[in-house]
Amino acid sequence: MQPSDFDNQTWLMDEIERQIPDKKIGSTMTFDDLKQITSISMEDTSITGHIPSGIKYLSGLTELRLLNTQLTGTIPDTIGSLSSLTSLYLSGSQLQGEIPESIGNLTNLINLSFGYNHLTGTIPASIGQLKNLRILLLNKNEFSGPLPSTMGNLTSLVTLMLFENNFSGELPEELGNLKSLESAFLNSNHFSGQIPTSFAALPVLKTVTLDNNDFIGILPAQLLDIFYLTMSNNQVTINSATSPATMTNAPNAPRYDNTFLTNSKLAGISTTNTDASTIRPFDATSDTYFDLHYTNDGSTRQILHPDHQVTIVNTDTNQVMYDGIMHSDVSFEQLGTANYQVILDNAPENPNNIIQVTVQQNDLTLANVPAFLNFGTNKITGSTQNYQRADTDWEIVVDDNRKKKHDWMLTATLLMPMKGTNGQVLSDGLIYRDSDGTETPLSQQALTVYNYHPTENTPETTRIKWAKDEGILLKVKAGEAYAQEYQGQIEWSLVDAP
Repeated sequence: MQPSDFDNQTWLMDEIERQIPDKKIGSTMTFDDLKQITSISMEDTSITGHIPSGIKYLSGLTELRLLNTQLTGTIPDTIGSLSSLTSLYLSGSQLQGEIPESIGNLTNLINLSFGYNHLTGTIPASIGQLKNLRILLLNKNEFSGPLPSTMGNLTSLVTLMLFENNFSGELPEELGNLKSLESAFLNSNHFSGQIPTSFAALPVLKTVTLDNNDFIGILPAQLLDIFYLTMSNNQVTINSATSPATMTNAPNAPRYDNTFLTNSKLAGISTTNTDASTIRPFDATSDTYFDLHYTNDGSTRQILHPDHQVTIVNTDTNQVMYDGIMHSDVSFEQLGTANYQVILDNAPENPNNIIQVTVQQNDLTLANVPAFLNFGTNKITGSTQNYQRADTDWEIVVDDNRKKKHDWMLTATLLMPMKGTNGQVLSDGLIYRDSDGTETPLSQQALTVYNYHPTENTPETTRIKWAKDEGILLKVKAGEAYAQEYQGQIEWSLVDAP
């Protein structure tokens, strides 16, 4: 055996020679001698170097403890050759790289600790082979990605520490198989989605830390009964206006701050105006954008996780307009001004999860049309006569509150000609006379009786008033009328004519 078999790592060779004092590496020591070493336990910040691949030659190891050292480099793949290991502690060093897939070969492991290093990558799926594992400590590293579903095979696990990493994704449902789990420290990662009920209902789970993640949705009720639970800085909620009696939030231990259980509140626009009839609540380029976000202090804007469930209800009709996540292409139709209730994560009983939004639909509308055109009582003459309106204050009011105003027209259609009580009909009885004196009889074909061309300072309200001898007039031809009451019917229409 030569020093090169251990990459000339003096820290390891010195320890081997300390435990086998009558042998020397490079002269009298053999590989077979190494089998008598069953434990290496070193805690010394002066230890430098790396873990050599030759660690595999210590095949008798049941315990490897290298704590608080200055060791760098990666965990060699050959670590998986130490099949007798029950405890592997490499915490508090400067180790980098990923956990080797070969870790799954250490099926006798009970304790595994890689905390307080600079390890990266994901947890290998092979970790699910460690069915005797009771302690798993991977905290304060730079791990990322989702947890493998194979972690559900760790049915002997009692303590799980994953805090202060970059893990992401949803917790696998398979974590609900960890029936021996008592403590789970998952805080300060990027876990998202809803917390599985199967995990929350683990029978002996006593301590769970979830702070500083991206969890969303309604918390499982079983989770709220856990002896010690922290969940601050998550977008989670409960479907209740009051917190469960089991929850406490002491001033010196804010365990639920910045959640929808306490001070987080859904926010967005309260009112918006639009010319559109198609509502796009999640499209930031649309003037119907609901601008959903949340706030923890009433003013500071916080971004909602995109996977929240959002329900939009038209409170005027009680119709559910949308139920799903916030895709920018979501749209629905609106006729006229409407009021909406927005509910986050199906928690309508929690006021923190609800806002009201009014979408005022700008439009071109006939705000007022008098019910009657009154031409008064007139004498019958032997010649054709035009009779003016008897109501001097008669007017039609048009409202145009559209953001982009353009030309429009008012038309009149004769639905019923002027007919007397005895059935006598006045032919061409209702006419339109313009400012030039041109007369046009009303008919069943719409006739333009007013044209409007907006200017830069166009008001929203237009009042149509004709001069006495203009507009809609009554025309009685010579010899056509009898002494009786005549009535007709006109339909007024606005035509949007850009």
